[in-house]
Amino acid sequence: MSQRNYSQILRRAREEKRPILLSFGGAWCPESRVFLTIQREDGEESAFLRSAAEKMGVDARRFTAALTPEGKVFYCTGSLTAPLLRALEQKWRNDPAELCAVADALEEDLFPSRRTSEGIRRLREKADSRISDRVGAVLYLLRAAALEGDRSLRLMAEEDLSRLARSGIHDHIGGGFFAGTQDQEWLVPIYEKRLSDNALLAYVYTEAWQQGHMAFYRDTAEGCLDYCLERLGREDGLFSAGQTVLSEEENPYLLTPEDLKALLGEEDGKHFGECYDVLPEGNTEGRSIPNLLLNRRWNLLPEGYEDFRETVREWRAERGGVYTDSRAPLGQNALLLAALAKAAWVYGDRRYLSAAQTLSQTLEKDCCRSLFFEDRADYCFALLELYRADRMPGHLLRAVTLAESILRGFADGEGGYCRSSEKKEPTPAGDELSRSLGLWSLTLWELARLTGDRAFRDAGEKLTADMRARPGKYALPGLPGLLPLCGGGRLLCLTSPEEGVPPLWHTLAGRYDPALSVLLKTPARAGILAAALPHTEGLSCDTSAVYTRQAEGWSKPLPLD
Repeated sequence: MSQRNYSQILRRAREEKRPILLSFGGAWCPESRVFLTIQREDGEESAFLRSAAEKMGVDARRFTAALTPEGKVFYCTGSLTAPLLRALEQKWRNDPAELCAVADALEEDLFPSRRTSEGIRRLREKADSRISDRVGAVLYLLRAAALEGDRSLRLMAEEDLSRLARSGIHDHIGGGFFAGTQDQEWLVPIYEKRLSDNALLAYVYTEAWQQGHMAFYRDTAEGCLDYCLERLGREDGLFSAGQTVLSEEENPYLLTPEDLKALLGEEDGKHFGECYDVLPEGNTEGRSIPNLLLNRRWNLLPEGYEDFRETVREWRAERGGVYTDSRAPLGQNALLLAALAKAAWVYGDRRYLSAAQTLSQTLEKDCCRSLFFEDRADYCFALLELYRADRMPGHLLRAVTLAESILRGFADGEGGYCRSSEKKEPTPAGDELSRSLGLWSLTLWELARLTGDRAFRDAGEKLTADMRARPGKYALPGLPGLLPLCGGGRLLCLTSPEEGVPPLWHTLAGRYDPALSVLLKTPARAGILAAALPHTEGLSCDTSAVYTRQAEGWSKPLPLD
């Protein structure tokens, strides 16, 4: 077979929407050796087929490959028989879409760079107007960049994070972010702030800070958290769902140069307005939403304006015009708990740790008994973050117990999950609650790593397959390609005869490694830790040491003294 013949076959298959069957023998066969040298336009055809054969357990020197009309492998075998050929033909006739999905999934596993380059571009385009989708895209980019060692993905994430922080979606005066944008420039926001969006943004900006420790990321994350703590708190310890403006005419988020001059004085008001694009002509309906999109003087966020922002913030609060949705969705509160715990762990800020612990105590009873998937799943995700923050193994025990109850009560048996444990209604496509499924997928892989329990790994694999088959159902659409990378990872256990925290724990907290999980075992923590993770029972905490979890069990201790 020549390159020309193969190209003609591929073109004909695409035109007629017919699959391709390629069968060739060993390396000694001249006809079959030709195929392994064929290069597609992207230069990866032969490498893909060899990788596909290896992944499916087939000898690359002798196998048959079944390809979609687009030339993607969906099946390989070491030898071709008549019954197998008839089965493939029947399967293609009955359900070609499923075989194409298998081919796409296989190609994604084998070539993550191709997956990210095209998939992320589509994901970012889709996410332009909705901040919740944008957060999912950035979280994917950050983790995929670290796991794959692809700097280009990190640069895409940083571009989005910078643009978000400079845009009108970011409330530069009061902190936090609005729910989305009304234009492609990200200038005019949708004048609604949501607890869920700000919790996830705080989580993502904190994760971005872990690599490089750029102060801009921390400032933005803390702005989201402080907004939630100061503006959305309720007397019962929970947090309100969000805020929205009462009327466009009395919108307190819009400013004029006259407002600033009256508050800050002629000269300071002018400089502040020039910095934040509050100019006489206005940038929306004669007034201005503060933003930094056109400000080239400051690379990231302006310095020296905090006192001015505080003055404007107080004046804006006195004006009112903002309605607070006093409902306190448990799942969204759990997301805030996760963001607070992550900030406490990464920044070492006891203020956020205290807030996280208090919120966890408030949520514990209601989330664990909730009839709704998102409440339990989001709280389970948050418990794992809280363990990293205060190292109390009771959080792990509750997370494992809660996760088992979710698998029993909400799994639909096909990889997906029902919205309610009573009505058994599937989570509707496009619903904001489907965000919880994306976070739940990360929780499953983390629990599989921590516990070694095959049930969590199986559930993660089934959910991964469901996310690939129905990507429009999930609010974090980039996760399917990331999940296989999260399935492995490393698990360390630090042991110490003292109840204090070993210095190595803080060192590891300062590193950004999404594939690493760390446990801490001390005499006081040993019992509950063993109840949550029985495989830790045999680890001695008589000396300071580090153990590494391996396929056959724990490694020998490496002394830390």
